[in-house]
Amino acid sequence: MYHEQELQMHTSLANSRFAAFVVFVATGAWLASATDVSAATSIRNTVTSPAGACQPFFSTTQARYSATGIRNAGNATFYVVCSMNGTWNENSANGGAVTISVVVRNGAAGSQGVNCTARPGYHYGGISLQAAYPRAATLAPGTSHEFEWTSAEAGVMFRNPNFTCTLPPGMEITAVRSDYTVDIGN
Repeated sequence: MYHEQELQMHTSLANSRFAAFVVFVATGAWLASATDVSAATSIRNTVTSPAGACQPFFSTTQARYSATGIRNAGNATFYVVCSMNGTWNENSANGGAVTISVVVRNGAAGSQGVNCTARPGYHYGGISLQAAYPRAATLAPGTSHEFEWTSAEAGVMFRNPNFTCTLPPGMEITAVRSDYTVDIGN
């Protein structure tokens, strides 16, 4: 009789453990279906002075740095490279800039053309690091133009974006900007 009572007690305990397990699994499945597991994101932006972010591609005495940017004070066109701080979320499609831009201003007496090319930098996914996205514009004297690139156009977030621009005499780069995502939780 003692063994029979012990067997009933173990069977009852096993049944209650199984029932608790079923409730646990069902609750977990319900919570998983009722909870959004993706993190919420927010768009932030940075605007950087080209005086710190840009430099001539080759050494030149024509470049003039000021609080407003980098200007070609000479009489020949030269190239400028601008590098921005990158954003990185390992194994995340949310890391990197969604929009990048560079602002140029024509300080010359006549209209002139300017060319800028963006490169996405490090990427998440299979896009080449050497991808280039050129832009061109002609600016009237005293006017500014913002060249803009989007991650939708590039097919990749801009991890550490870089620009190269031609700077004809009197042309100035006045700002570089990026809009990027940050995870802010659920």
